[in-house]
Amino acid sequence: MSQKQILIVIGVLVLVCCCVAGLGLAGMGYVGEGIGRSIENADDPENVARIANSIADYDVPAGYKQTAFEMLSIKYVFIAPGDGIHSFIMLTQFPQNMVGNQEEMQKEMERAMARQSGQRSITMQIVEEKNYTIRGQQVPAAIMEGETEVEGNLVSMRQMVVVFDGKTGVAALMFYGVKEGWDQEMIDSFIASIR
Repeated sequence: MSQKQILIVIGVLVLVCCCVAGLGLAGMGYVGEGIGRSIENADDPENVARIANSIADYDVPAGYKQTAFEMLSIKYVFIAPGDGIHSFIMLTQFPQNMVGNQEEMQKEMERAMARQSGQRSITMQIVEEKNYTIRGQQVPAAIMEGETEVEGNLVSMRQMVVVFDGKTGVAALMFYGVKEGWDQEMIDSFIASIR
């Protein structure tokens, strides 16, 4: 495995760990606050704006709050709903020297996210593929579904991964949440706002 692949895997594992923590906190409506408390300055508005604006410009959906941090030169932005019901959004940007191309990144993220999701390892399967235009570029998106056990109940989860050229490197956008709270209209609108 090359150094680039190892760093991509590390970045995706951090993303997965944040998904697991976020999913646990989402039920309580504290995703943004939980991440903000656990990582210094993650909820500081100036820090969030600096990190988010270095990846891309976009409109935050109504009722959502942002937190952001940097780790190993990888930038992470979490955009979470206040109600804890709807999908939360993760935007990540990898340094240019870390990722060879978007297609490689898309495949690596899909593989990692298909294996690890929710509180336990579950298999996510692609149920739909879409195409979007982000920052003037045509990009594919894969919508995946799977089930996981949460507090003794089977819960259907859904996620969508999109990889595009951010302002200073390859950016990965992921939507993740419970299938019944999935809001495709909000997702499409958010993606359309990216510039």
